[in-house]
Amino acid sequence: MHDVVTRPTRHTRLGRLLAVVGVFALFAAGLFSAAPASTATVTTDVYVLHGLNLDGQTAATDGGTPVTVCNDLKTIVADFQFGDVIGPLALPSDEEINLQVYDGVVDCATIEATPIIFADVIPTGAAVALVATSPPGLELAPELAAFPLDTACTKAGQGVLVAAHAAAAPEVDVQVNGTSAGMLTYGESLAAPLVAATYSVAVLLGGTPIVGPADVPVTNANLTGVFVVGNQPTSETSPVVPLFLNVKLATCEVPAVPAAAAAAAAATPAAATFTG
Repeated sequence: MHDVVTRPTRHTRLGRLLAVVGVFALFAAGLFSAAPASTATVTTDVYVLHGLNLDGQTAATDGGTPVTVCNDLKTIVADFQFGDVIGPLALPSDEEINLQVYDGVVDCATIEATPIIFADVIPTGAAVALVATSPPGLELAPELAAFPLDTACTKAGQGVLVAAHAAAAPEVDVQVNGTSAGMLTYGESLAAPLVAATYSVAVLLGGTPIVGPADVPVTNANLTGVFVVGNQPTSETSPVVPLFLNVKLATCEVPAVPAAAAAAAAATPAAATFTG
């Protein structure tokens, strides 16, 4: 069994952390295309996961609850279906944008309804996942739960498994190959660098599996995210299901070898190696 090393983290709430697809519309409009060539724009890779299940469907059915994402009067994402993932969007870091999410398919230019999510958000860090969901509680309170993603390189032959709690459920136990990797409450995540292989992942609530066990492949130099969503308080039929995300990790830098040392190594005969 592979060792599981976890680094629990707590997500920073929406008002401080990110802007998602709103800035994407500004890119499409060409508003950032005039930046001087000499100025390097710092960006954040943003992934958006639709885990707000208002109608009680699962991600494996006909799409579930559609929403529309707007940036004021601009349509950013239309007919965004439950279980869908968008990204990566390379968005300028530290630039605020206001974002609205409406229930159903609407026209952002004419809509007069109240959005189910409204927030001023700022992207920051190398990468982040935003999950449209609702926290535990007696009332439905849709929000974008933000989970920073560590995309630093790992050792050769390793990947990273991330588990995140974005369901309207109490504390859960994340198990990998039958061993507890850590306890998570809503908004928390853990990351485990693992040797590339297929792992059995389960999420338990009070000792009872609510997700899995399921085979989850962790591949070399990739981050595999398992985001647990569902069980909204207004819909008893809404199950807890996982949404999956795959992110390429940063390339590890190879230390430069001085030319003189490389030449000396080339001139030295290699020692004989014997196997089996």
